[in-house]
Amino acid sequence: YQYDDGCAFFDDCFLTELSADCALNNTETNKNDTGTSINERVGNLFNDPFFKHFEIVIVASGRYDKKYGIDYRTIFPNAKVLIITPQLSRMSNELKNKIIENGKNGLTGTYDLR
Repeated sequence: YQYDDGCAFFDDCFLTELSADCALNNTETNKNDTGTSINERVGNLFNDPFFKHFEIVIVASGRYDKKYGIDYRTIFPNAKVLIITPQLSRMSNELKNKIIENGKNGLTGTYDLR
């Protein structure tokens, strides 16, 4: 998607999953495998310094934080803007554009859009 200011969303960000146990629908996943995968990624992958430097983080994970005891502020301590949403595809292009615009203008905080 190309935004009004010429900024392509995925030119300035990356996308990954909290769990490597993926399916088209989360009802098709094994809850224990998902929990194990999330704990491994939070404990290993997301501890890499690469993940610590992002200023705007969108976590599209539904209620994983509550279900699996995840503290997103611990995983992404340098995020000036932390947005938690059920699914990135459910966010309108208008909202994504506002996130980029507000992030560039110094918006800070944690926003739970669930």
